[in-house]
Amino acid sequence: MNWKIFINKMKKLLGIVVLGLLLVSCSDKEEKVESLERCADNIYLDNEVFWTRDNRSKRLDKIDFPLKSKLNNEDAYRKSFAYCEKLLEENPITFNEAYKDPY
Repeated sequence: MNWKIFINKMKKLLGIVVLGLLLVSCSDKEEKVESLERCADNIYLDNEVFWTRDNRSKRLDKIDFPLKSKLNNEDAYRKSFAYCEKLLEENPITFNEAYKDPY
């Protein structure tokens, strides 16, 4: 077997493996962000601290906005999201079981 052909095939195989790993890691990040958003939505809706600023129906309308909009325009939501990030870091298994699926 010609070594140049073998090396070229191994380079292609390595490229495919690297791209596959990259795609897998991207999908995991997306799931974490969705779980964090579900957690932040719950805290934002149910935390009595935020009740003085808006009534529940206004907050309920706001959680339908895209995540970027909620984080940029609402300080209370940003604090809720940061708290959820801390929960995920401290207790990843418990957090994932609680927030991995939409309810």
